[in-house]
Amino acid sequence: MIRALLVLLLCAGPSFGQEVNSERLGVLCDGPYGLCGLRDRYTGEPVGPQNYEGVLDFSQGLAAAVLMGRYGYVDSSGAMVIPPEFDLVGSFRHGLAPVAVSGRIGVINKQGKMVVAPRFQEVVVLSDQVFVARDGRFKHDGREALPLSNTLAARFDGGVGLFHTQHGWLTGQTYEFKQFTELDSREPLFVWAAEKDSMQQLWGLMRIEDGSWVVEPQFDSVDRAIFGRAFARLPDDGASGKRSNLIAFVSVSGEVTYEERLKGLTCPDGSRVFKENDLWGIRGADGNVLIPAIHRALSCYRKGIVWLPVADDRQWCPHGPDGQRRERPACRDAYNLCEGSWSHLGPEVLDEDAFESSILWTRTLLEVLDDPNRKGPNLVGDGVMGGTGKHEIRSWDCYFVDN
Repeated sequence: MIRALLVLLLCAGPSFGQEVNSERLGVLCDGPYGLCGLRDRYTGEPVGPQNYEGVLDFSQGLAAAVLMGRYGYVDSSGAMVIPPEFDLVGSFRHGLAPVAVSGRIGVINKQGKMVVAPRFQEVVVLSDQVFVARDGRFKHDGREALPLSNTLAARFDGGVGLFHTQHGWLTGQTYEFKQFTELDSREPLFVWAAEKDSMQQLWGLMRIEDGSWVVEPQFDSVDRAIFGRAFARLPDDGASGKRSNLIAFVSVSGEVTYEERLKGLTCPDGSRVFKENDLWGIRGADGNVLIPAIHRALSCYRKGIVWLPVADDRQWCPHGPDGQRRERPACRDAYNLCEGSWSHLGPEVLDEDAFESSILWTRTLLEVLDDPNRKGPNLVGDGVMGGTGKHEIRSWDCYFVDN
C-alpha cells in the first residue's frame, strides 16, 4: 500500500503542459538526487516530472522509465501511463513490446495490457500479432542491464520459433531468423529462416503470418532487401567443391530470379583487367589496350569512368574512356569498389594511410580474380548493424562468399 502510494505521488509530479512531439524530447538527469526526466531539445525546458531513475528512448510515442527499480512507460508529457511493474522492458514495435516479469518475458500492448503472459526466454516482435520467441527463463542476474533487445541482430543461444498472439506456436522452436525487410517501417510479410542445427544450414523465406515457406530453403547465405530485392548465395557443389556460377535475388514480394556471377577479371562492361610485371591495366572487349598496365591497382569502367591511383598526388582520380584524367568528379584519398553495395560495411583497413590501404585492398581483389586459390579482401561491419564481422569478397559485384 505504501509503495503504491509513493509511486502515485512520484508519477504525478509537477505538470508542465500538454504532450510534446517525442522526436524533440531528450533525457536529462539533473533533478533532485540525480533523478531523470524529459527535456525539450529546442527550448531546454523540462517536460513532466524529474522523478525517474532512468528514461530510455521513445518508440511509438512511449519511453521506458525506471521508478523504484521497476520499469514502466511514460508518454511525451512525461507522465507514467503504463505503471512500473516490470523487471526489464524493450521498445515498442507494431504496438507490442517485450517485458520481463519474475524471470520470464511476456508481451504487452500500448495500453499496458498483457497480450501474452510471461513464459519466454527470448522475444522479438515482428508484427502486431507475431513475434520470434523461445520458451524458458530469461537470464538476468538482477543487476542494472540493457533493455530487452527486440531485434533480430541479437544472437540466440538456441533455436527459436514464430509465436502468434491468438494461435500460439506457428513453427517449432528450431529455427534461426534473419531480417528480410525493415521491421519498423511497415509490417514485414516475410523473414529469412533456417533450421538451427541442421547438417547443412540452408536459408529460405518464411511467411510471418502463418510460418509457411514462400521460398523453400536453398541458400547458404542471405542478406536484407535493399532497393526492393535481397541477395542470396547458392551453396557450393559439395562433391566437387566448385562454387555455384549463379547468384539469386529475392524481391520483397518473394519472387526469385537467378543471374550468372561475374567471372574473373572480366568487368561488367565486357572489358578485361590484365596484369604485366605485377602492374594492372585494362583491355577493351575487342582486345585493344584502354589503360596500360602501369598501375598498382585500378577499378573497372563504370559510367564511363575508371578510377586509378595517382602516386604523385596520393589520390585516386577519374579517367575517361580515352585514358585521360578528368577534372570531375573530384579525386579522392581512397577508392571503395563496393561503395553503395552494402550499408554499414566498408573495406578492411590494411594500412594506416587511407590511400595505401585502398590500393592494397583493391590489389587483393585483383589477385583473387586472377587466381581463385587466393583469399579475397574483406568488408567489415561498422558496429551499427550486423556487428563488426568480416565478409570476404571475391568478385566485381561485391557479393559475399561467406555468411
